[in-house]
Amino acid sequence: MNEPIKYNDGEIELAVSVESETIWLTQKQISELFEVTKQNISLHTIEIFKSKELNKNSTVKKYLT
Repeated sequence: MNEPIKYNDGEIELAVSVESETIWLTQKQISELFEVTKQNISLHTIEIFKSKELNKNSTVKKYLT
């Protein structure tokens, strides 16, 4: 994996991981980006995986959780 790309717009700062043209964020980073709780992100991702809208194996990196 490459060195994280740092993003700062004056309101939020994120260190984003990029691998094979895919951006990876932790649930904490996503919650900061959208100004919601990590639990809220977790709830929504669980529902997305249950509905099979996304495949968990393709969208979750164990070292980021």
